[in-house]
Amino acid sequence: MRILIVNKHLEDEIGGSEVQCNIIARHLKAYGHEVIYGAVKSRRPSYNCSYEVVPLKKLNFRSLRRTILETRPDLVYWRYNKKSLLVAGILCKLYGLKMVFSISHINDTKKWSHKSVRLGERIQQLISGRINYLGYRFVDGVVSLRKDLAESVPSYRTIKKTVIYNSMTPELSGSFQWDRPYIFWVATIKKPKQPELFIKAAERLADKPFDFLMVGRIFDDSYSYIKEGTGLPANFHYLGMKTPNEVNTILRSSLFLVHTCHHEGFSNNFIQAWLQEKPTISLSFDPDGFIEGHGIGYCSGSFDRMCAQIVELFENEELRRQMGIRARDVAERLFRPDINVKAYEQFFKSILGTRGMRESGEYPI
Repeated sequence: MRILIVNKHLEDEIGGSEVQCNIIARHLKAYGHEVIYGAVKSRRPSYNCSYEVVPLKKLNFRSLRRTILETRPDLVYWRYNKKSLLVAGILCKLYGLKMVFSISHINDTKKWSHKSVRLGERIQQLISGRINYLGYRFVDGVVSLRKDLAESVPSYRTIKKTVIYNSMTPELSGSFQWDRPYIFWVATIKKPKQPELFIKAAERLADKPFDFLMVGRIFDDSYSYIKEGTGLPANFHYLGMKTPNEVNTILRSSLFLVHTCHHEGFSNNFIQAWLQEKPTISLSFDPDGFIEGHGIGYCSGSFDRMCAQIVELFENEELRRQMGIRARDVAERLFRPDINVKAYEQFFKSILGTRGMRESGEYPI
C-alpha cells in the first residue's frame, strides 16, 4: 500500500496525535508499505524519519491537490481533526482515492463544536466545524480511539468503522532524580487540561511529604505564571516541556499520575503511566472505563474526592503496587504498537478491497 498520512509532525509539535501518527508511520514502513507523511504547517526543511515527509505549509484545496498528485497514494489517513476534512474528502473522491478519518477528539464527532473561549473565534470555529462535518459524506472508513466515540459516527452513507486504541512504548531517556516522593501531571497547558486544579491540589495538600511535578508546553498565555513561578506553592514544580521518552523516565520514579483534563480523546499520558506500572487518578475522565473497570486507579468525580484519593494512594504503598501491576498488564495487552498498527494495516486493506493498489499514472488531471 502507498499511504498518505496527514497531520502536524512530531518534530514540529509534540502532541498526542503527532506521537500516534509517527508510531503508525514508522511501523507501516517497517511492514513494507510506502508511507508519505503530509506535515501540516511544516517548520523545517527535512525530518529525521524512516519514512518520507512532505511539507503542507497551507491546508487548502490547492496545496492538498498538489500533494495528492505528487505523492499518488492509494489511501489517505486523515488525523488532523475536522479541519479541512470536507476539502480533503472532495479531493479524494475526485481522484478516486480511499480516505480514512481518525477520530482523535470528542469534537470530531460533533456537528457543532469549538475550543476557543473568545466569542469571535468561537463563532468561526462553530461554522467551520459544521461545514467540515459534511466531510463524513466522503469518508470511506473511520478509526476511533474509543468505543463510545465510534458509536457517534454519522450514517450519511455506508462507512466502515473500527476501534483501534492508541499505542505507546516504555522507552526511557536518561535518568531522573528528585529529593522527595512526587506525583506527576503531564499535558499541553491550556484551559481544557485544567492545570490550575493540579496546582490547587498542591496548595491544599502542602502539609503532605510529597511534591507535585508538572510537565507540558504552555499554549495559553494566561498560564504564563506557571513558568514564571509566580504565587505557586512550595511543593509544586514546573519542569517545562519534555519528550515522550523523558516523560516515561519521570513517570518511572513517580508515585502515580494525576489527570485533570476534560473529556477529549484518549490521553497518551494514561498509557505511558500504565506502561511504567503507575496508577492514575483522573478528576472526571475514564476513557472506555479502563481506570475503574480494571482497578488501575480512580476516577474521582469531584475535586475534593480527588484530593482525598491522592492522599489515600500516597499512604497505601501496597495498593499502588497492585494497581501498577494491573496497569502494566492492561497496557501490554491493549496498547502495543506492533499489535495496533497491524490492526491499522488490516483495516486499510479492507477499505481498499479487491480494487487493489493504484497503478502509476492512473490519476485524472
